[in-house]
Amino acid sequence: MKKRFFYMFILLVSALTLTAEDGSMCLEFNGIDQYVSIDNSSLDLNRYMTLECWFRIEEFVPDAGLIDNGKRSDDGRSFWGYGVYSGEPGSIYVRVGNGTKDTTVIVDNIPSGCWQHIAFTYDRFKNNENIIVFINGEVRAKGDFATAITYPVYMNNYGLFLGKSYDGFSNRFYDGCLDEVRIWSRVRSNAEIRRFLCQEPDSIENTLQGCYNFNQTGSTSLSDLSAKGIHGTLINFTDSLRPLSYAQLLPMQPSDVGFDRIVLHWASSPAYDRYSVDLSRDSLFSQSLETYPCMDVSTQYHIAEELEPGTYYYRIKGHYAGADPALEPWSGVQRTATVSDVATALSLAHFSAVLEGDAVIVTWTTESQTEHARFDLERREGKCGAWERIASVAGEGNISEPRCYRRRDNGILAGKYYEYRLKSLSISGMLDSSDVIAVRVPDDYNPDPLPFSVRELFPNPFNPEFSLRLDMLRSAEVGIRIFSLDGRLLAVMHQGHLESGPQHFSWKAGDIPAGIYLLELRSGGKRESHKLLYIK
Repeated sequence: MKKRFFYMFILLVSALTLTAEDGSMCLEFNGIDQYVSIDNSSLDLNRYMTLECWFRIEEFVPDAGLIDNGKRSDDGRSFWGYGVYSGEPGSIYVRVGNGTKDTTVIVDNIPSGCWQHIAFTYDRFKNNENIIVFINGEVRAKGDFATAITYPVYMNNYGLFLGKSYDGFSNRFYDGCLDEVRIWSRVRSNAEIRRFLCQEPDSIENTLQGCYNFNQTGSTSLSDLSAKGIHGTLINFTDSLRPLSYAQLLPMQPSDVGFDRIVLHWASSPAYDRYSVDLSRDSLFSQSLETYPCMDVSTQYHIAEELEPGTYYYRIKGHYAGADPALEPWSGVQRTATVSDVATALSLAHFSAVLEGDAVIVTWTTESQTEHARFDLERREGKCGAWERIASVAGEGNISEPRCYRRRDNGILAGKYYEYRLKSLSISGMLDSSDVIAVRVPDDYNPDPLPFSVRELFPNPFNPEFSLRLDMLRSAEVGIRIFSLDGRLLAVMHQGHLESGPQHFSWKAGDIPAGIYLLELRSGGKRESHKLLYIK
């Protein structure tokens, strides 16, 4: 409770000296009777949805709505609609339902008094795990709800609420702060959610159904910043003062690390004009390292050098012009570590080589990469030849998502036997090697080169759309098709004559499950294929 009063004092002092033009504001709910009412007639989404906001819980009130567009039955067993709610201390949950069935997805280890970002996506037509909950841009929980969300006829009498939930008999009021509430009528990708944690969305995007920040002071109305104009009303807020928001500030897992240095970096709103960085050997920051906290950092990164090997914790403080840095709160804590010489650089999921046209196409996919610096693709002729490097590809550092790679080996001859291997180099210098794969080139091999060359296939992985750029070396008939791995034709991107020169195509996935698909290009009886990874 003392912590709560101290933080309220900080916000009051800051609010008396700053305005919305100086810094971003948030809305603080007292947990007693304050909430926001929004007309939900256009927000009753039932097939595709992404909902996100920044929140800071002061006290966990069971079933209190951070965002509530739901209706409970009298006995609490049935649920219509959707919402995000506080649960038992240290947990929040997402609930969706249609009155007959409902699903609750719980996320634990939520700290109080600390700004966090939550997002959840719902895809009616995904086969399983069609509810995904993200905390601070990372997937934390998944659930299944394989039917459409529905709403009672009288649902509009309730409205969408920020700061409370209502079941027709009693209210549960949220005790904490909210900022940057956004509701979309589509499933946003993992990359989009992470990218826009601290950025403003495109307000005129058609699928943005509602967008609310709390920088408009002096009024009890809440403006919808999207093009939909679904405005809200503040209930039981008696003054126009709103506290400064220290949301939209998130320490990230470093991707540039060494034996004695770590490059710390963070995502943040452009409203902050500078930062402070704190570094400690323990998560409670009982003692900061020497020379820390480091003040007046003007960039969104900081290089910590001459470190002893081991695990470290860091936090960030964003500063608003005119505010007292001593009164501004620290962000959440990020754990990191110096490089270990026993690090496993990557998890290799797929590695293959196929003779196609006038070249061998080598592809590989990684499930994750840890402290990974570089791939070297090597080839040798026969089983006793000397290995030679034919390609070098930069690694991703630290990443937990799949990545697909493709390289073309043009230097092949008829009647030869070639072996390929991948060598991976970690940031610490550790070298690892894959299994060896082989390709035999027929004695009568005399390829007629394909009339095109793939210049770009991007992005891969993709969601929901990728682009294909071809260089047509000569005019020819070309077919471009998308297949599932079991051979089903999903789409024909092009079938017909193409003139020489650059050509551009794109394809949007639509209602298909995440997974691996094949892009096939055919011309004159020859074909070239590429693996595509569709993620959601």
